[in-house]
Amino acid sequence: MRAYKLALFAMALGAVGAGAARADVLYKNPNFPPGDVFSSSWPAGTSGNVAGQTDAWTINFGYTVGSSFVFSAPATVTGVDFGAWAFVGDTLQTIDWAIVTNPVGGMTLASGGPTSVTQSIVTTNSFGYDLDVESFSIPATLLGAGTYWLELNTASVANGDPIFWDQGGGTSMGWESADGFLDPAVEGSCNNDHGSATNNPDGSQSCGMSFDLTGTTTATVPEPGSLGLLAGALIGLGAIRRRKRA
Repeated sequence: MRAYKLALFAMALGAVGAGAARADVLYKNPNFPPGDVFSSSWPAGTSGNVAGQTDAWTINFGYTVGSSFVFSAPATVTGVDFGAWAFVGDTLQTIDWAIVTNPVGGMTLASGGPTSVTQSIVTTNSFGYDLDVESFSIPATLLGAGTYWLELNTASVANGDPIFWDQGGGTSMGWESADGFLDPAVEGSCNNDHGSATNNPDGSQSCGMSFDLTGTTTATVPEPGSLGLLAGALIGLGAIRRRKRA
């Protein structure tokens, strides 16, 4: 009897907890469809595409670049992948990063650096730069539903060259410490003194950067089916107890 009761209770708890947390790509920008020219070149474990042909923004030599992201539900961020333009053969070694509520006057929710980076070369673009996927881990950072910004700066490069965060379009907004918010509505460009906005597959334009965020999503409310199974198990436990007393 005791083993049966324990099995019922464990099954109920397992059903409620099932799917509560899992490794996932929490946010991906740009939102290019499968079949994009670079989609098959991303290393295993990363998700997204480096646009690589429109523009990029310096993330060393005193510049900070930010790109927005939106969570519709609470999630814990543990990793970042981003697209970069590097001089041929150069290697990004470390990066400083922050997650903020707004790049202008916002609150810093998490930050770190210098943080070691893993670099994978994807290809070379028409401007003669290596297009890289840069990946790094961050301490587990729990964020609620809302809009946030990922900021990158103080990149350390092996040869001391400039290195640039790829402008990939998508749904994200962009920001740069010298130029401010990057608005594609301004004369079809990201601002008055920089290059063109990136054209998205749906015809819209954006100055967001190429990146994704990885981590875990957490279910805060059990699914109705799980609640039903838990109720059934508890009823079964009650019936066993009544039979034992009888």
